[in-house]
Amino acid sequence: MPAPDAALGESTAPPVCRHWSRTGTCLYAERCRFLHPPDRRGVDAYNPSNKPVERSDEKGGETRDTQGRRRVRKRGKCGFLRRFMLDTFGLERLRRGVVLDVGGGNGELSFELENLNDVRCVVVDPQRIAVRKLEVKLRGGWYHRTAPLQRYNTAPPPPAVEGTREEREQRIAKQIEQTDGPSVSGPSGWRPRRPMHWRVLWSPALWMDGGGGGESGADVVALYNAWAAARVIRFRPSRGDEDPALPSSRSSPGGDGTHERDGEKITNALRTLGTFGTPGDPGDKKSAPGEETAPEEDECECAGCGDLSDDDVGSCALFPPSVDAVRHALRTCSAVVGLHSDHATEWIVDFALKFRIPFAVVPCCVCPTLFPGRRNFDTGGEVRTHEEFVEYLVRKGAPGEIGVERLGFDGKDTVVYSTWT
Repeated sequence: MPAPDAALGESTAPPVCRHWSRTGTCLYAERCRFLHPPDRRGVDAYNPSNKPVERSDEKGGETRDTQGRRRVRKRGKCGFLRRFMLDTFGLERLRRGVVLDVGGGNGELSFELENLNDVRCVVVDPQRIAVRKLEVKLRGGWYHRTAPLQRYNTAPPPPAVEGTREEREQRIAKQIEQTDGPSVSGPSGWRPRRPMHWRVLWSPALWMDGGGGGESGADVVALYNAWAAARVIRFRPSRGDEDPALPSSRSSPGGDGTHERDGEKITNALRTLGTFGTPGDPGDKKSAPGEETAPEEDECECAGCGDLSDDDVGSCALFPPSVDAVRHALRTCSAVVGLHSDHATEWIVDFALKFRIPFAVVPCCVCPTLFPGRRNFDTGGEVRTHEEFVEYLVRKGAPGEIGVERLGFDGKDTVVYSTWT
């Protein structure tokens, strides 16, 4: 039987911080009321599957599935990049124009910038935006609960919603479902703001001379082609969001093949623009069932595709964005960013270099077979690894123009950026 004070000590000692044990970091640092023992750092690293994992002390407790693939946390990446942008570019500079969020996916980064920092954004991505779950989080106060991060939330918070957590979420979700407009109304007329959406493929044809950024009449043709090529792509939902009526999008029993499939679709669409190899006709290739074209209207949860100051914004699925709006945004944007934007990553850097616009890209896939012309500046060999790709992007600029930092989230978190100051 333990001594009375020993038992008392065991009962009153604070538990280990769950953030410390899961990620190896804690935003509260020494102010945290929970323990941060060195031997518990990152030992409970996140494993989103139910498969057994192998842990390696030499690699900081990172997890791998039974097939050796690393399991990474996908949540919170946009928050890391948003905070980096605020620290590096400054809020005032970001508000000078629109932020182009290339390869922005469901629009999470732009949604956070719009509603937490009052920064206008345009998502440039062929897939639809989905922000209703983010609106529930915003109305429920989830973005305003972590005290150390509140200095990055410069816009006023939404009005509080009364009731228990379940009651609040049910009330907000019902309110969103009953709203037909681009944003959901809250108490006192408060409404979350959704980003604009250009449903086009980002490529040099949009902004090189004779393209969307030039002065010639070819602007209309280049923009329409980029929109039409994007319309051919029909994305399947990722794991956890799949429609049971559709065939599974997983490429193997051990993983989710959605990312690879979507990348192949974008590659094929870019080939129709002549970006890779010989231009081809999409009709020449047989598509898998359900992949021929995008639906006429698939309920994109964006603010439309028109001018940022135009009330008649139009549907991003049915109409291409205005040539004048695209030309103006390309010339006056405050920054251009790409978080794991794959094919578009180098083209974001090329655009920023040409027009001296602040940028930040977080490279992920290298796509060496699609860009065989990339060469290591020192050896002349092909750029094939992530580290080589990062170095290649940095050396596209003059010495000292482009920097590299680590954002701190799990997975590929290296950001390549320039402020031009």
